[in-house]
Amino acid sequence: MKLGWEQSFGGASGYDNSAGRGMVPVRCLDGRNRKPLPNIQHPDKLIGFSSEQQRPVGLGPEGLDWPSRRALVGSLDKNWLARRWPEPPVNASPKLFHLAPPDQRFPSFLQGDEPVLLHNMHPERSRIASQLPGRRCRCFLGNHSAENTFVEMQCRLDTLWLFPGHEIGILIWRASLTGLPEWETDAYYLAASLEQLAEPPEKARTCYASIIGLSDAAAEEIPVDESEPEPDSLSKADETATVDTQDTAPKFDPVAAAIAKKTAAAKAKLTPLLAAFGISADELLGQSAAVQTGKGAKPLTPARLAQRSAHLHKKLDSMLLKTGLTPKDLQPDTIIAQARKPG
Repeated sequence: MKLGWEQSFGGASGYDNSAGRGMVPVRCLDGRNRKPLPNIQHPDKLIGFSSEQQRPVGLGPEGLDWPSRRALVGSLDKNWLARRWPEPPVNASPKLFHLAPPDQRFPSFLQGDEPVLLHNMHPERSRIASQLPGRRCRCFLGNHSAENTFVEMQCRLDTLWLFPGHEIGILIWRASLTGLPEWETDAYYLAASLEQLAEPPEKARTCYASIIGLSDAAAEEIPVDESEPEPDSLSKADETATVDTQDTAPKFDPVAAAIAKKTAAAKAKLTPLLAAFGISADELLGQSAAVQTGKGAKPLTPARLAQRSAHLHKKLDSMLLKTGLTPKDLQPDTIIAQARKPG
């Protein structure tokens, strides 16, 4: 017998597990209509009569069309469609992304070496005792540049999917970034590898270099992007994240001063050009201020500022080449003259 949701409680549209059995009568061989009892039930909540109901229990992912899961989606209204689509609504519950039934969710992430014990889940073997393979996943976001700059993403083992009939299992690690780094190239790629959990993790540079085929000497020359902490610094970052700095005296920030000086010079040159197209320079600069000053992120270091400035200059040169303009065309006098030209 297959252990699918068809053998669990359900069967009625508008309820969880419409593919199940136990809610809708079926015609039996004697011509009478009866509600079939589900084959899969919770051991502590067995159904004894056809009038009893229970929450569907099973060993596979719950359907997104189940009312209990749809209630976690949030408000799919016009405001969501206009402002956030295809992202989830603001009031969506994180539990929406839990595919496993509630009684099969782990209280924390898996380590990767936990024991596994199964009873009566194989047609020939009544007992299967095993252990997870003891692996650590490393995942990197890299870019196609001469420097081979990369960011390591922290992987979490959050899913174990077992297939006892085939005597195999699937482990799923997940990682995420808050945003893509501002590198000179927009060509990104992912690189991943597995390590032995019993051994200390390799240095990020060494691990990344081995994946993309670089020597140990070349690995030491690879710059690490400062926008994301390396795994060994995550705990320190968490410890200092809640430090209260309201009572400390403000200090001079040379990076912010340099940004302010460059911003004022750029504003003087670009204001006439933007005005010719109906764009407010103050509004545009205000929208980008958080990015330029690193608000909501780590402080912008001089090296990071230089990298971003070089990236912006490269983008500007590319734009000028495509439009047939020159840097001289962006001077205020030239812009005003062109704006006044008839036709």
